[in-house]
Amino acid sequence: MAIRIAKLKDDILLILYDYMLTSDHEGFWFSIPAITEALPPSASGAFVQRSLDALIAEKLVEQGGSDVLKSDLFALTEHGIAKAESLIEERGVDIDDYEPAPDADLILSRLHEPEKFSAVAENLKMLGREIDKSNSFAEETAENDDLIRGEIEAANTLMTASRVRVSRLRALVLPTLRYLAKTFADKSIGELATRLIALLIGLDS
Repeated sequence: MAIRIAKLKDDILLILYDYMLTSDHEGFWFSIPAITEALPPSASGAFVQRSLDALIAEKLVEQGGSDVLKSDLFALTEHGIAKAESLIEERGVDIDDYEPAPDADLILSRLHEPEKFSAVAENLKMLGREIDKSNSFAEETAENDDLIRGEIEAANTLMTASRVRVSRLRALVLPTLRYLAKTFADKSIGELATRLIALLIGLDS
């Protein structure tokens, strides 16, 4: 339970930080439903409340209220802002470059989904290396050789950023990955392409 609470506390700090960056409300106060909405579905109300209580005790979050809403509201303290920015930088993102993901688009973020991000990035790198090592790649792909190499290289370049639009990444490489999975079905190139297809399609879940 301690591990779950620790992760939830970090997630809540980052969510409140994101809300602050996108809010036009000077008070930066947010309700439990607003916080819970941005958390994974598995985050229960009891754990969210306990995590908030711990953050308040640590003086990272302060609790207020609204006469209009008749509900408790929460905001980051100055220490909480500093802690959130520290978490962002610990995950390899320069705070000066950090922006919250747009609500209207699915974003793959090195900060918020490090395991998924790393899996896609590492498998793309491995695919590029396997293509470079292959003695028969140019022959088996015929006139598509340069095009495929360029698309895989472009995808690897996209993954050097801290955040990537999933729609853009899929549009760039999914057709190529399907072609590679079929053409090199019994080789490591085909296995990596198949794995990447599953990873990219699974980003919606």
